[in-house]
Amino acid sequence: MIISLIFSVFIAVGGFLTIRDAKIRNKNVSKTIDDVEITVIGAVRFHGPFEMKFGSTVKMVLMKAELLYGAELKGVELDKKLYKKETLLIPFKEGYGKKIKINDLTLLDLIRAGIRKKTSALIMKFIKTSKGKGVTWDDLDSIRGVGSTTLNLLKKILELN
Repeated sequence: MIISLIFSVFIAVGGFLTIRDAKIRNKNVSKTIDDVEITVIGAVRFHGPFEMKFGSTVKMVLMKAELLYGAELKGVELDKKLYKKETLLIPFKEGYGKKIKINDLTLLDLIRAGIRKKTSALIMKFIKTSKGKGVTWDDLDSIRGVGSTTLNLLKKILELN
């Protein structure tokens, strides 16, 4: 009787470990099958690649990629489901995405680029006092509130003379 009890315990433990091992293997396999790699280029802040679930929509990817101001979505099918590795192109509206000359820059342009209002105001004040002549990236970097992130945003939208 004791031998049969010990034998039953070994079978139960072995069965438990086998089932647990099978579940772990299935999780790893299903993760690779259910994920789709999507890259987004154009008018987005983050280009990816994004690991999305099999059958995710373009809208879900764009929420992760964060659209930039001036993104043109008229030709983009937002409800399209994604089943394979893809690259999405999100174009800019006409006139957006081009670099702005330093003398034509406005406070609104800086805010739309993602720069805080207070920092944008300081940048505009600096540009007006220097009249936009001879301004370098180092000059803009020396403005209080302008760090590497803000400077990178400025380099994307601003054309120095």
